[in-house]
Amino acid sequence: MSMYTYVQGLKPVTEDYKKRLEIYKSCRELKISPPEEIRKYFEDDGEPCDEGIIVRLKDEVVKKSTDANYCREYYDVDLSKLPEGVSKVRFVISY
Repeated sequence: MSMYTYVQGLKPVTEDYKKRLEIYKSCRELKISPPEEIRKYFEDDGEPCDEGIIVRLKDEVVKKSTDANYCREYYDVDLSKLPEGVSKVRFVISY
């Protein structure tokens, strides 16, 4: 079995987020396009989830390096380059 690791940013849940998420989910449930403002808030910024907005971090934010001698991978996250509003960094390990 192989393992895949990556890093995500997370924008936290706010009252504004909760209201917009309800609109977004309702539109998806009804199979209609959400209003442009709602679509941009979620789809242009990241992926909505119950914990906030998951943001893909760009390569200049997360640097991956490998040490083949010890079978290790390293992820360096430059906190000064996190997108605006991101308050958490999530390390995801899939297998």
